[in-house]
Amino acid sequence: MKLTYIIIITLFFKISSKEIRFPFKRHYNQKISEIPSQELMKKLHDSNMEIFIEIGSNSQKIPFYLRLDQYSFFTSCSEANIDKNLIKFMEKESTTLEKDSKEYFSYQYFSVGYKSRDNFKFPNKITKKLNFILATDLIRSYNVSGIIGLKNYEKSTDFSIKDYNFLVQLKKLEIINNLDFVLKFSNKDEGELIIGEKPHIYDNNYDEEKFLSVRTLINEDNDIIWGLNFNTISHSLKNGKKNIMKESQKGYFKIKIDGILGAHEYEDLIIDDFKKLINEGKCFTENTISFRYYYCDKNVNMDFIGNLEFEHSDLKTIFTFSKEDLLYYDNKGYQHFLVKFQNGVRDKNWIFGKLFLEKYLLVFNLEDNTIGYYLKGKRRFSGIIILVSLLILIIIFLIYMLYYYIKKVPRKKRSYELEENYDYIPQTRNKILLSN
Repeated sequence: MKLTYIIIITLFFKISSKEIRFPFKRHYNQKISEIPSQELMKKLHDSNMEIFIEIGSNSQKIPFYLRLDQYSFFTSCSEANIDKNLIKFMEKESTTLEKDSKEYFSYQYFSVGYKSRDNFKFPNKITKKLNFILATDLIRSYNVSGIIGLKNYEKSTDFSIKDYNFLVQLKKLEIINNLDFVLKFSNKDEGELIIGEKPHIYDNNYDEEKFLSVRTLINEDNDIIWGLNFNTISHSLKNGKKNIMKESQKGYFKIKIDGILGAHEYEDLIIDDFKKLINEGKCFTENTISFRYYYCDKNVNMDFIGNLEFEHSDLKTIFTFSKEDLLYYDNKGYQHFLVKFQNGVRDKNWIFGKLFLEKYLLVFNLEDNTIGYYLKGKRRFSGIIILVSLLILIIIFLIYMLYYYIKKVPRKKRSYELEENYDYIPQTRNKILLSN
C-alpha cells in the first residue's frame, strides 16, 4: 500500500509540474561539407544553438540564439542592420506589439533598442506577453536574429533591464516553477532546453539523492558567471598522468563555442609532438584573431593528446575527456583537435563549450546560483515503469472489489432452488422404492 501512495504522489507531481521544453539545434551558416578543412574550426567556434518562438498577433517564428554568458533578451526588428538571410521580427505586422518609441535602450551588443512587449507562444501552447528589447542597430560583429541570455541580471547602465530577463519573467507569469534549466543534447547538433522543473526530473535513471549542486563563480561585481573551480587538472597517458594544474583553476561554460579553449600549460605538454608532425607535413596549425588550433591527416597517431581530467572534489567526480572526445573528423578525413588556445595571452583559465555539455548533464539554477550534477548511483524506476505499475495495481484492485462483491453480497434464491429442510430423495432411489 505504501508503494501505491508513493507512485500516485510521484505521478501527481509529474502531472502538475510546470516546465517548458524547447527543441534546439545548431545553426549552420553553410554546409559543413563545403567548408575547407583549414577553416572548419573557425566556423564551428561560433556554434550557435537556436530555438524558435512564435511572436506577435500573426505568430512569426523567430530564431533565438542561446547564451550562457549573457542576460539579454532581444530580437532584431525589420530595420536592423543584420544579414539579409537572417529572420527579422516584422514588428509592423503585429497588432499586439507595445513599443516604447520615445526613448531607446543602449546595451553593449546594440546601440539602439526599444523596450517592447508582445505575445509569445510557447511549445506547451501557452501564450503570454513578455518584455523584450527590439533591437534596431547592432554592432557590426554581432549579426543575429535574437538572443536569449540564460544568466541572471548583472550591473548595467539601465537597471530596469532586470525586468527583461527571459527566465525570471517565465516564473513571474507562473509558466515555470523554478529558475533552473538544462541543456540536454541528443547528438552534437540538437537537443532540448528544459526550463523550470525540479532538477531530479531531468534524469530518469538515478536516485534524487545522487544529485549534487555547488555554487557557481561570482565576479568582483557580484555577478554570476556559469563556471566551476577545479581542484586539479591532469593530462593522462598510458604511461602515466601529469598534472597540468596543481592549484585550483576556473572553468567557464559557453554554449557558443564548439570545443574547449584550453590553458597554455596543456599546450606546453603537447606542442613538441605537434611541431614534429607539422615539420613532417602530417599536421597543420591555423590562427584566427583570438585563437589557434591544430588538425592532422587521418592516418596520424594522436595518442599524445591523451585524456583530459578535471577534478571537482565537491561534486565527487572527475570529468574526463578521452582522445575520442577531443577529436572531430571532417568529411575529408582530417582529425581536428577540439582544444584551442588563445592568441596573444597565456591564460590559465579554461572555457568549455558544448563539448562538455554534450557529455555531462548539468543543471543550472538561477535562484540559488548553483550548478548541479548527477552522480551515478542506485537505479530507480522510470516514468513508464511507474505508470505501468500503477495500471496493474488498479486492475488488481478492481478484480479484488469484484471478487469481494460476489463473495459477500447475498444471492437471490431462484424459484427452482430447494429449501434447506426439504427431504430430498434422488430420482434413482425413488425408482427402486416403487419397484419394491
